[in-house]
Order: sequence, then C-alpha cells, then structure tokens
Amino acid sequence: MPRVSVVIPFYDSQATIAETLASLDAQTFRDFDVTIVDDGSRTDDARACLGALPPAIRVVRQVNRGLPAARNAGIAASDAPLVLPLDSDDLLAPTAIERLVAALDADPTADIAFPWTERFDEEQGLSQMALHPVEQLFVNEAPYCMLMPRELVARAGGYDETMREGYEDWEFNIRLVGLGVRAAVVPEPLFRYRVRARGMLKARTMGQHVEIWRGIRAKHRRLYSLAGLWRAWRRAAGQRPIWPLPALIGWGALLTLCPPALFNPAYRALLALTRGWRDRYKARTHGTGATR
Repeated sequence: MPRVSVVIPFYDSQATIAETLASLDAQTFRDFDVTIVDDGSRTDDARACLGALPPAIRVVRQVNRGLPAARNAGIAASDAPLVLPLDSDDLLAPTAIERLVAALDADPTADIAFPWTERFDEEQGLSQMALHPVEQLFVNEAPYCMLMPRELVARAGGYDETMREGYEDWEFNIRLVGLGVRAAVVPEPLFRYRVRARGMLKARTMGQHVEIWRGIRAKHRRLYSLAGLWRAWRRAAGQRPIWPLPALIGWGALLTLCPPALFNPAYRALLALTRGWRDRYKARTHGTGATR
C-alpha cells in the first residue's frame, strides 16, 4: 500500500489533465498512487482521454454529482493512510509531496500539511497560507491541496456534497478548525493554482460570496458565537494569522451586514484592485517563499 493517495476530480478536463499528471510524474517522492474520479464527463474526448491513461492510475466513474462528491468518492476508493486532493487543472512542484510528508513527519503537533500557493495562467502571484482558528472563519487562507490523514477526513465528515456552487474546501477547512486541527505550513510555493476568468471560482462562486459564507456560518453557529470565537482565539496562541485581528473584525461585520447585491460586485472589484497590494503585504509580513 502506498503512503499517499492523490485524488483528482475530473469533469471534461482533457485539456489540462496531462499537465497535472506530468507534474505528478516528476515528483521526487514516489510512494503514492493516483485516483481520478470522472464526475459524469459529457464529451467523447474526455472519455477517450481517461481510457488512454496508464493502468496504474485508478479511474472511478460516477454520474455528475459535483466537485465535493467527486473528492469524497476518490478518497473512498483510494487506499493510502494519507490523502492529497488535487484538481485536474492544477500542478505540484517536483518536491511538493516529499516536502509535505517530511513536514508532517517532523512536527508531532501537526495534523495536516500544506504549502504556499503560486497562482498561474491568467493571474500570477504568490499566496502565503495559514490555518488560523479565527481567521479561517472569515477568509479562506488555507488551500484545498493539503496532505491529510484519511481518518481525519472521515472524522471531519468529508466534503459537503450540497456545496456545488463552490467554497466546499473553505467549509471543510472550517470543520477542521472546529476539530482543533493544527497545520504544518511549508513556506514554499509548491502548489500551483490555475486562475482563469471562466473557472468556477471567478465565474460562479465569487458572485455568491456573501450568500455562501452566510450559509457556512449558519452550519457552524457554535464556532461563530462569541463563546466559539473566544475559544478559537485561545486555541490560536502561537499561531500567526495572515491578517491582523482588527481587519478580520471589520471584514466579518461587512459580511454580516452588507446586502449581497451590493457586497458581491464590490468584492470582485476589491479583489482585482488590491491584488498587487495584498501580495506585497503578505510578502512583507510573512516572507517571500523559497524558489522551487
């Protein structure tokens, strides 16, 4: 049995899956297997692409049920004690799995491990990452691509399969926070996240930011209560957030009080206008990251 299972949801992703798999072929750590979940692809090209894959790659097929259901199906079909989600258009640096396994092994207080993120394609930049118990409730500064024990995923309940409009990874990360999970963060851009205007995040999810966040808050009322926030802050002792507490308080107030029809368009514009500033702030206060 391999030590790590990489789980890749696939939906008509024939244009990018070869590049994703090539990044896995280049890994310096070799004790892993790959499971691809075909989430009801519609095209003959997609089916032919999957049919031509090497036998060592496990392919699971299901009717279209959405990204979170595909991740859950892939995790259930795989065998390794550690799982690593990876989308079918994203990439890993050659030392990614090696460095994540080493980080998890080296830190007995860590439950999971993830690296910093390099954005590429239609947007370039470096995103420092953190899993801070308070910050994570208001902004998602942890990637979906994280090395996790299989039993922890089961204890968290897997990904919420009702969240087909996106942010299923954010909601899952909040459940990890609720379980008291601590992360070993590798301060290197080992995960390459593809950004495209027509991708799900920008084309659909960001236009429903407030509604989805409020739905997440409703699912986790205990964590968002004053008592829950106080407990999270106490657990956060020694953990460094990306953003200062006053900024998080103000942002939480906006998410709570601002009408979605006003907030969502302004949110898109704000992200576009402040992209460079946010990258510079993170680089100045949290380091710049090592080269691959």
